[in-house]
Amino acid sequence: AEFLRTDDSPSKQEKTLINNRSAMYEKQALAVEGVERQTWVELSLADIDTLLSYDTSHTKARIRRLRLLEMSQPPKYFEAIIDVCALQLLFMQEHRDRLRMGLPLPPNVKPPVDQSQIESLMEKVLPIELERIMEEKEKQKQEGKANKVPSINTITSLLKSFRGYNSWMSAAAKDETTTTLSEMIERSSNDSSEELSVLIDRMSLHLRRGLRYAFDKIFSLAV
Repeated sequence: AEFLRTDDSPSKQEKTLINNRSAMYEKQALAVEGVERQTWVELSLADIDTLLSYDTSHTKARIRRLRLLEMSQPPKYFEAIIDVCALQLLFMQEHRDRLRMGLPLPPNVKPPVDQSQIESLMEKVLPIELERIMEEKEKQKQEGKANKVPSINTITSLLKSFRGYNSWMSAAAKDETTTTLSEMIERSSNDSSEELSVLIDRMSLHLRRGLRYAFDKIFSLAV
């Protein structure tokens, strides 16, 4: 921003001006379409980047950045997820004492990002990420490279540190064998449909097989 002092960090008033200008650019973006919208989105994001370079905990700026990243063409979902993580961590840090003691938050205190928005983002990212991971695994397989993982004891100890470990392993024990799950994945892969429900079912099968491999302690195939 051209009005920032060069010899010192911006004042509170200057930060407010940058934040307000970013909000104005966002409103302009919402009022137009196409290339013009993207221009306003980029201007708003530039101001937010300036704000965050001086104040990484600026929650309002991060929430606006999250909206703009989803509005961007093409949408920047992976960057949006990074902002979601940052916002949630800032929220947890702010309320760490209550969370540590298991106390309920005040009725008027809500997480900065709604659960439905997080789920929506994940639904958009997971199919892309799953395809990338599977391509990478196939490439490693063709090159004869095995997955490098820590020792069984190390991984088991890490998994046991999660509260959901027992329920995960209980579900895996009752599930199909890895051979059957692999056959189900192969049949699903032959379905050329790009419907979200089909992709989610396919991801669920991969997760179930991974958990079953973890239950069988074959961790090199679980990742």
